[in-house]
Amino acid sequence: MLASVKGMERTFDYIYGLGMSIGEKHIYGNFISMDIGSSIIASIRNKTGMTISGIIGSVTMKNHCFIIDQEKAEILLKSELD
Repeated sequence: MLASVKGMERTFDYIYGLGMSIGEKHIYGNFISMDIGSSIIASIRNKTGMTISGIIGSVTMKNHCFIIDQEKAEILLKSELD
């Protein structure tokens, strides 16, 4: 599927039943993926000093109990706190 993001054409793909691991936590679900492009990766690296591979959406974060600790600049999964 093609869509335009800020005037640039991007390809979106739907992925159903994808399993992935983040640390020791296994996450399973349906996802939409998009090539975020080198300009987005470079922009985030320039502003934060960090190089990313991708962005996890807020629905996935909510459904799998991600915890954002702004004071410590960490993102944890709820199971890591137990």
